[in-house]
Amino acid sequence: MNYINKFRGCLIGLALGDALCAPFEGGLLERTLWKFFSKTRNGEIRFTDDTQMCKDLAESIIAYKGINQDALAEKFASSYKWSRGYGPSVAKLLKKIKQGPGLEGFEYSSVQRWLIWQWCCYTNSTLFKSIHLITSKKLYN
Repeated sequence: MNYINKFRGCLIGLALGDALCAPFEGGLLERTLWKFFSKTRNGEIRFTDDTQMCKDLAESIIAYKGINQDALAEKFASSYKWSRGYGPSVAKLLKKIKQGPGLEGFEYSSVQRWLIWQWCCYTNSTLFKSIHLITSKKLYN
């Protein structure tokens, strides 16, 4: 099995585990809310922010052959949907990034992009391992 297939398997496993187990995450309030938002209007099981951000990261790495923080921050922001379960701080940051630079009291800087990056890696060890696999020389040899 080559690395691409292993990576695809990781993404599929992440998405399935995320979609099927999301109703059991969080406290009583989060679990109760998820009962109402766990399916799309078409009746499909909804995946959470973890899968969305991992998908965005993978697409960005493929497009730029590595990490492009500006593009990644914009990708995260453009994919943001409140129904995926983003935390309030991340949701606020992604909304501001989506609105663009120049907002009063908000400086769109590499520091904020770095915070998004750190949050993704800290909250999702699968994401961190996938990044390591993608950026390792083994994938390109």
